[in-house]
Amino acid sequence: MLAPRRSSERRLVAAAPASSRLAPRITTRDFLLKKEQGERIVVVTAYDYPSAACVDAAGVDAILVGDSLGMVVLGYESTL
Repeated sequence: MLAPRRSSERRLVAAAPASSRLAPRITTRDFLLKKEQGERIVVVTAYDYPSAACVDAAGVDAILVGDSLGMVVLGYESTL
């Protein structure tokens, strides 16, 4: 689940070049404004840290943390 953030907060984007390492935070209010204005919200699933860092550097609105990597990639019986 995404934690609400203030628009003034900035996050460090580890995989981005030094010149663009700080990206603005997206808040729940930002999501509501996008919905009201008919804008699309970009959400991408990341199953591990390297893919999450790349997705974050790309500037998507939200990252869905997937837990099925163990089943899909590693062949585990469940995600527990």
